[in-house]
Amino acid sequence: MAKQVPVQSPIPIIAIGLTWLLYALIFPLYGVLQYLICAALSAGVFFIARKVVPVKLITLPDAPVLLARSGDAAADKLISDGQAMLQRIHTLYETLPDDDVKAALTDIESIAGQIFAALAKQPAKAGQLRRFMTYYMPTTLKLAGVYGELTGRGVSDEEAKQTMKRIGDALSLVSEAFHKQLSSLYASEVLDASTDMDVLESMLARDGLSGKPALQSLNDQAP
Repeated sequence: MAKQVPVQSPIPIIAIGLTWLLYALIFPLYGVLQYLICAALSAGVFFIARKVVPVKLITLPDAPVLLARSGDAAADKLISDGQAMLQRIHTLYETLPDDDVKAALTDIESIAGQIFAALAKQPAKAGQLRRFMTYYMPTTLKLAGVYGELTGRGVSDEEAKQTMKRIGDALSLVSEAFHKQLSSLYASEVLDASTDMDVLESMLARDGLSGKPALQSLNDQAP
């Protein structure tokens, strides 16, 4: 589970520097008394600024968990490669300033981990994840890396801003797609469970244990 940590604003520290600068311009620092007065003023400014400027909460994801292995060579290769990419995404996360992009990456990391955990339990479904592993995961990592580079350089031209916005939108779409990929891995199990529940309800109704009429088609199939 992601956690939030408080991050103090640098403004109180900047306020101290400005206090010393302004005091030195108005009252030259010739003696110990002047230094003491300036120090007292800067301390007061610091504490006032600490109270006025709110503390920002930064959400940090948990460290990626080592994924289980299935015992199947093909499936384990996908899981191992996926683990490596998730660790790189996790590292990139901590360098990004945008909360929406970080939220998308947190969700992507979580859902991808669940996808690989499902694969460890059902290695026969490795074929369903070929495109997921050869395109979607690497492209997600690449986009996150480009976003981090643009942010780190402090690029502010309009084209770069537009690119960063498109990357943010794309990562949100990837997050939704990963949810659908996870659901597709469990589609057959959901269908089997639904069928079992239909048969169970029909049997209970036929035996007078549920108070509901049984479906004729299922009655005919029941022993």
